[in-house]
Amino acid sequence: MEKEIVTEIEINAPPSRVWGILTDFEKYPTWNPFIKKISGEAARNEKLEVHMPDPRGGTMIFTPTVLVAEKDRELRWLGRSEGDVFNGEHRFLIEPIENNKMHFIQTEKFTGSMVESLEEWLDTARSGKHHLIKNFFLPDLLSGIARHSVRLLPRISSKTMP
Repeated sequence: MEKEIVTEIEINAPPSRVWGILTDFEKYPTWNPFIKKISGEAARNEKLEVHMPDPRGGTMIFTPTVLVAEKDRELRWLGRSEGDVFNGEHRFLIEPIENNKMHFIQTEKFTGSMVESLEEWLDTARSGKHHLIKNFFLPDLLSGIARHSVRLLPRISSKTMP
């Protein structure tokens, strides 16, 4: 079973500017509320180390593998749980529209044997009602995916398209 969440927005900025922000891992905590720290290289087959707040306290550390790192176009990584019971593939896609304007798509695809049992929670989290699952082992990741694109905007452009 799989579940995918997609957000998209048009941004008045060249793809190179967005790529620069997406690959500046040191600054992720300034625009991404779910990443306390990320290190590694945005290059195919490289391992990243991602530190996220654990809602029970402390920090969760994930080590996803970069699947795609196509400059000015796409950054994608896959995090796998032990036994592949709950995996997440995160994708940032940059599609040029015209000079200094682009379509930005962000997706998170969840796969694994736990996805079916978490489907209702994933739907609830996606709709922003994640408070129902306060003590679950995952952070409020899903409700934040939509906000990530919006939080990224001030770093890229002062104007957005509706």
